[in-house]
Amino acid sequence: MNTLRFRRAAVAVAAAAALPLALTACSDDSSDSASDNSSSTAASTPKESTPAADDTAMTDKPFGPGCATVPKDGAGSFDGMAQDPVATAASNNPALSTLVTAVKKAGLVDTLNNAENITVFAPTNDAFAKIPKADLDKVLADKATLTKILTYHVVGEKLAPKQL
Repeated sequence: MNTLRFRRAAVAVAAAAALPLALTACSDDSSDSASDNSSSTAASTPKESTPAADDTAMTDKPFGPGCATVPKDGAGSFDGMAQDPVATAASNNPALSTLVTAVKKAGLVDTLNNAENITVFAPTNDAFAKIPKADLDKVLADKATLTKILTYHVVGEKLAPKQL
């Protein structure tokens, strides 16, 4: 039982750190990695296929097509989300509403809101839309499976945008 609590806490902690950045929701790879179980491997292995000049140009700002859905100002904007705890920040961004539903069903809202020094790779609603509805509904109804999947989107340290 303690192992399960620790695992849930670790997932929540990791999710809380990265969500305010919401950078993964903006990258080209976020929607593809959100629908498979290799997302943690892809997230932890930096890609070296782009020139160094491109890396430095994009490290300080959100990048990718998903960024167009992030509000420019207000509570759901990048600046607004950075001011709130992770689950609260996600709930303020309409592009993350399916993720928020999953976090609530997994019972991780308080854990995420109290977590420090984590990074969350936050899949957008568009990423969830690629999952067949019947499959998504099945996972959302299974708290243990849902928690396990959410764990793949959390890193136990706070990563800076240039580290992504």
